Amino acid sequence: MPAVVEAEVFDPSGLYSILKGHPNAAPIHPRMPVILDPDGEEFWLGPGCVAPIKVLPCQRPFPSERMEAIPVSSLVSSPDNEGPELIEPALA
Repeated sequence: MPAVVEAEVFDPSGLYSILKGHPNAAPIHPRMPVILDPDGEEFWLGPGCVAPIKVLPCQRPFPSERMEAIPVSSLVSSPDNEGPELIEPALA
């Protein structure tokens, strides 16, 4: 599945899109934002890349061994909630 635009968001820094792609954490969640590998940043953001087909390799699932999963509160499920407590590890 190629990445798809899940949402377009406007904030004071500008307009951006959230791309969702194949999850590498499927047991946790069926969708996952595309995480750009630092090695692909220059190519993805560079002015020379104008053909969408050329950036498909940048949309591969980010290696799960380079990520860490930490249980958090169910408060993260509501867009009405905000604050640093949302990313604090959940109490067991």
